[in-house]
Amino acid sequence: MKRTMSIVVITFFILLIWGAIRDSKKVKLYSGLNVDSITYVGIHTPFAGFGTDDKNEILEITQDLKELTFYKDSNLMPANNTPDAWIVLEGKNDVIIDRVVVYGNFATHSKDENKYEFDYSNLDKLCEKYK
Repeated sequence: MKRTMSIVVITFFILLIWGAIRDSKKVKLYSGLNVDSITYVGIHTPFAGFGTDDKNEILEITQDLKELTFYKDSNLMPANNTPDAWIVLEGKNDVIIDRVVVYGNFATHSKDENKYEFDYSNLDKLCEKYK
């Protein structure tokens, strides 16, 4: 009984430490977006995709993008060099304001070239919502 209790307590503390470390890597890449400068939003996955230049849709989509959570992790390596999905925000004259390229469950961000762990299914949900 003591051994089982010790294993449970140790497992609990390991999960607690893992959660604290993971939470410290949490990043909201789109939290500081200037929505007024965005003229086009495009999100593309292998199974779905959409793009819009409608200002009302851009406002709604950028609010959803602000909710996406990424986890900074410099140790991730792509399984291949071909992106699986991407998020592109453009401004006037087709200038790219922001771009996130997704390779499986990690992404690179054009602003900082860092690697981020990312739940790919969130993009599929966005595409389903706006297609």
